[in-house]
Amino acid sequence: MGGLLSTDSEDITNLQRNNDQLRHALDQSSMTVDELKELVKCQNDQLQITMEQKDVVIQALKEQMKGNNEQVNQTMDQNKMIIQTLQEELTEQQKIAEEYKTVRLFQDVRIFLQNNARVIGAVVVGGGTILFGAYMIKKKFFASESSYLLPEPWRKIHPTETDTPKIKDFYLRKIGDICRDKDRKLNILLLGEGASGKSSFINSCATALKQKGTIARIAAVLEGCSDSVTKHLAAYALEIKDGDGQIRLPVRLFDCRGLLDEERGVQTEDIKYICDGHVKDQYKIQPGTPINPNDENFLKNPGEKNKMHCVVYVLDAKKIQSGDNFVRSTVKEQFKKVKEYLHTSRTLQLVLLTKIDRLGIRHIVQVCYDRRVKECCEIASSVLGVPLDDVLPQANHCDETTSFVGKDLITLYNIWKIMERAIQFVQRASDKSVPEQKQMRGPLVD
Repeated sequence: MGGLLSTDSEDITNLQRNNDQLRHALDQSSMTVDELKELVKCQNDQLQITMEQKDVVIQALKEQMKGNNEQVNQTMDQNKMIIQTLQEELTEQQKIAEEYKTVRLFQDVRIFLQNNARVIGAVVVGGGTILFGAYMIKKKFFASESSYLLPEPWRKIHPTETDTPKIKDFYLRKIGDICRDKDRKLNILLLGEGASGKSSFINSCATALKQKGTIARIAAVLEGCSDSVTKHLAAYALEIKDGDGQIRLPVRLFDCRGLLDEERGVQTEDIKYICDGHVKDQYKIQPGTPINPNDENFLKNPGEKNKMHCVVYVLDAKKIQSGDNFVRSTVKEQFKKVKEYLHTSRTLQLVLLTKIDRLGIRHIVQVCYDRRVKECCEIASSVLGVPLDDVLPQANHCDETTSFVGKDLITLYNIWKIMERAIQFVQRASDKSVPEQKQMRGPLVD
C-alpha cells in the first residue's frame, strides 16, 4: 500500500513537472508570437512610410516634368516668334530691294527718253506704250512708299512743309547771319571712307548756295570707285548768291584721302595734325607714312585760323541698310582714335549720312517722315556713339544735270547746322565764359 502511494506520488510529481514544462513552453511560444506580431507591425509601418515617401517623390517628379514641359513650350513659342520676326524682316528687305529696282528702272526709262528725242516720237506714234509702262511703275512705287511714312516727323527741320521758296530763303538767311563776321573763318573737315560721298557733298553745297540751277563740279567725283579719288588735303571755299553776283563765305570745307587702313588710307597721325592746323592745303597725303614735321607743308606753329573747327564723319546710308558691317573695322578704329583725340581739344563733331535717296525714298522733302532714314540714323548714332540729333541725313547731287530742289533744301539745312557747330567752337575758343556743350556721348560700339 505504501509502495502504491509512493508510486502515485512520484507520478503526480512527474505530471506536475511535465505540466510546468508544458506551461513554460506555452509561455515561450506566446512570447514568440507577440514578438512576431510586433515585428510584422513594425515592418508594415516602415512599408507604409516608404510608400508615402515614394508617392511624394513621384509627385515631385510629375511637377518637375510639368515645369519642364511648360519651359519647353515657352521656348518653342519664343523661337516661333523669332522665326516669324526674321521672316517679316526678310520680306521687308526683299520688298525694299524690289522697290529700289523699280525706281532704278523708272529712272533709266526717264533718262533714256530725255536723251533720245527720236525714240520719244516713235513711242508717241506707236501708242505711248513705254510711257504707259513708266506710269504704271511710278504708280506702283508711290503706292508702296506710303507704308514707310510716319504720321509725324521724327525730326523737325523745315519751317514749313509746302512753301519751298520760303524754306530756301530761310536757310540762306540763316547761313548769311552766321557769315556776318568777315574776320571769322570756319574750317570744316570731312572724314570718311572712299566713295562715301565727301566730294559729292562739297559739290552739292556749292550747287545749293549758288542757285544757278546747274550742278557745280568743284570737287572731283568718280562714280562706282571704292578707292579714294581725293589724294591731297584740299580746301574748298563756298560762295553764296548776293543780288546779281556771288560773294565768298567765310567757310572752307576740307576733303582728304579716304579712310581705309593705316597702309592704304590717310594715317591717323595725319588726321590729328590736320585737325590741329599743322598741314597746309594741297599737301599730298602719303598712305602708310605720316607727314614729317620737317616737311615744307608742315606748319610748326599754326594759328586758330589753321585749325579745324568742326569734324564731320561721312557714312554711306545704303551700306548701313545692307548690313551691320557697314564700316570697316580699321576705319571704325580710326574714328575711335580721332574722336578720343578731338575730345581733349573739345572740337565739335557731327555725322553726315549720305545717299539716303538710294534707300527708295521718292520725296526728299519728306525725309524726316521716312522710317528707313530714321532707322539708319539710329544705327549710325549707336555705332559711332553720337547723339541722334548730331546725325544729319544727306542726299547729294550725283548723276543729275540740273539741281533738284529737294536735295538743295536738305543740303542747305545741313551746311547751316555744320556751320553753327563750327561757330560754337570758335566762340568758345575766344570766350572761355561760354559753357561747353555736351557732345559725342560715349565710346564707339564694337
